[in-house]
Amino acid sequence: MQAGASASPSPTLPVTTGDYPAFGYAPDFSWIAGRLLRSAPAGLCTYVVFSSHPGAPWGGRIALANAASSAAFPDGAMVVVEGEIDADALGTCGEPALVVRTIAEH
Repeated sequence: MQAGASASPSPTLPVTTGDYPAFGYAPDFSWIAGRLLRSAPAGLCTYVVFSSHPGAPWGGRIALANAASSAAFPDGAMVVVEGEIDADALGTCGEPALVVRTIAEH
């Protein structure tokens, strides 16, 4: 790099502006707040863990149908995802999934 030149800024991730809990979801699952979790091997499935309470739907986590939308976020990031449930999107994760409309850091 030349003297006096600055490194280009790293891309910033979108940050939610809503008032969401750290972990939770809307009654209709139009939004989910929680921690990103990528499964092994090589992050085949990406989930949002939204609850650790017994009896939570889908064991407290839901797969993201379009996981590429979360690629910029590190594993373990706290996020809010807006979208809609696609019960037919079983795909490689083998369970209902959320079709992501937006995803942002929380």
